[in-house]
Order: sequence, then structure tokens, then C-alpha cells
Amino acid sequence: MAVIVRPSTLVISSQTIPGSTPPTEERFLRFDLNVWSDNEAERAVGAVTSLDISYDLKGLPSHTLGLLTDPNPQGHPVTTSHSIVGTWFENFNSSIAPFANASSFSVQQLNASDVKVRFTGTSFDDGPRGSPDYGTLLGAPGRLVSLKIPLGDGSLQSSTFSVLGAAGDVTLIDEIGTEASVSVQTQSAPNLVYADQYVAPQLTSMTAKVGGVAASDGPDAGNAFDVRAGQTIEVTFTFSKSIDPTTFGYSNLADLSSVGHLASLEPVSNSNNTSFKAILHPHDGHESWSADVTLQNLSNIRGTNGLELDTSNPSSPTTLSFAGDTLAPGVLTLTSGNS
Repeated sequence: MAVIVRPSTLVISSQTIPGSTPPTEERFLRFDLNVWSDNEAERAVGAVTSLDISYDLKGLPSHTLGLLTDPNPQGHPVTTSHSIVGTWFENFNSSIAPFANASSFSVQQLNASDVKVRFTGTSFDDGPRGSPDYGTLLGAPGRLVSLKIPLGDGSLQSSTFSVLGAAGDVTLIDEIGTEASVSVQTQSAPNLVYADQYVAPQLTSMTAKVGGVAASDGPDAGNAFDVRAGQTIEVTFTFSKSIDPTTFGYSNLADLSSVGHLASLEPVSNSNNTSFKAILHPHDGHESWSADVTLQNLSNIRGTNGLELDTSNPSSPTTLSFAGDTLAPGVLTLTSGNS
């Protein structure tokens, strides 16, 4: 069918900048370019004599674009203030293209946030297949080269990175020295949305309903929500991003025995696990009571991206207070005394 080029899944890595005070983390966008042929006859007959593959990288920060001062990116300093060397291309697989050299790799700025990375190389041997200067096509995805794109140490919270196939050309040579260009599919990688994978969830709100309507504070002293006989309490916990539902359950609510019975704690339908609702049935027959619904064991709660709940925001709520009279209507409380 064709020669296929496909990026691996995009990931972000980090390393501490040597000598930085306080220690500062430099981030890198990493992926491999994998090359192979799904045509057995093509692999059996043809040896690789040239490759020209380019990809567009989109959504890069200004830090990355500021490094493009040297036409050969094989030694860009990551910043001007320290000595880390950014190896944009690494782990090259010479079996696919043994004719490659340092000038085979290039990076070109396209605009304020995009670059084009390119690998191009041609064998200078003109003999038939069998030359050690010719490459070999694999029948399964095999790494041609790894890319390590420096992103700096600034905020990436709103960043979305794209790696899009731009162009590709491969030339094969057969056993008698006849060369032919073959079709190339330069496939794209799924976008990497930084906030989805690398930002921890936060608890953004706790809201309540009592008796099916928004809870309110009555005329009594204090700020607790009022509850009356026969009313059900609903508490909704809303997070900034999707939560792994196996990490948020009954054990994350402090003892509710003074409030009543916790009937359920489940994700809200169609919320993508960003909201969870607890249903509580208060104890009836109590003339006056007060109690809190409080989150606990917060470090056990994790987002679907695997990150622990971020509790650093001092304004994040963790408690709602309730108070009321849950005696049935018309029930009198008798007290002893002199008549």
C-alpha cells in the first residue's frame, strides 16, 4: 500500500535546570516519528536510498520559537541563562536511513506558534541493492527519530499541541539498481491538551438543595441551611475536571451520623464525572439539630488523568452546614413544670 509515517503519542517530560535557584523545571514536548511499510513486496524488493519527511508542530510557546537562531538545531541552548543543551532530535535509527548526517535535520519557524521539523537525506551510492549505505524498511512501526521540543518553564495551562503530517517522499532501489519513488502517508498524532493531562483537578463548588429547592438560610442564628421534617438534602460536589469515580466515595465524607442517612453518592448524569451528588435523609423526630457535610481524605481523590486533587486553593469549599427542626408537623414537645 504505502510507506507510513506516524508520530507516537505526545507526552510532556521535565528536568531540573542545573544551578537554578530555586530549582526550576524545564518542560519538553516528546514524541517519536515511526516509519514502516505495510507492503510486503515493497519491503522485500526495495532498499531505502532517500527519505524526506516533514511535520508541522503547532501551539508552541514563545520560548521554543526564541531558540530558532541557528539553522542546525543540534545544540540550541534551552535558555540563555543556563547550560542545558536542547537535543531537538535524538535516538536516530540508522538502520532505516544510514546515509543521514547532522544536516539531515532542520527546524523552520512558520509563524508565532508553529514550526516545521524536517528529516531529509539521500544516499550517494548508486549501486544496486545491498550497499551498506542503503536503509531497510520495517514491517511494523519502528522509530526513525525521537523529538524533544523545549517548552521552557512558563505556564502551559492553556496550551494545545498538534503534530500534523505535512509531506513525505521515499525512494527505493531494487536489486538491479532501478530506483522508484513510493507513496507516503504522513499521519498525524492526536492533539495533546496540556490542561487535560497535566493539570490536577480542583473542587470548585459545593452546593445544596433541601426538599428539592436551593438550600437557604432561614431566620435562625448562624449560616446553616434550614431543614424541616420530611425534607431530603442533596449536596453536589463540582470539580474543575473529570474525577476517577473509583477514588471518590463514601469514605470521602466525614461521619454523617449526626445528619442522617447517606442514601447515595454518584456521578451526575452527563457531567463527564465532573459533578457528584450525595443524597441524605435527615433524622426525623429531632426538634433541634445542627451538623456539617464535610469532605475528608482529599488526597485519595484523583482526576481521570491520574493526578491527585489540588487542595492549594484556600477558597475551595470543603464543608456545608445544616440545621433544623425535623419533628413532624403538629408534634408537641412536652416539658415538665409546675402547673
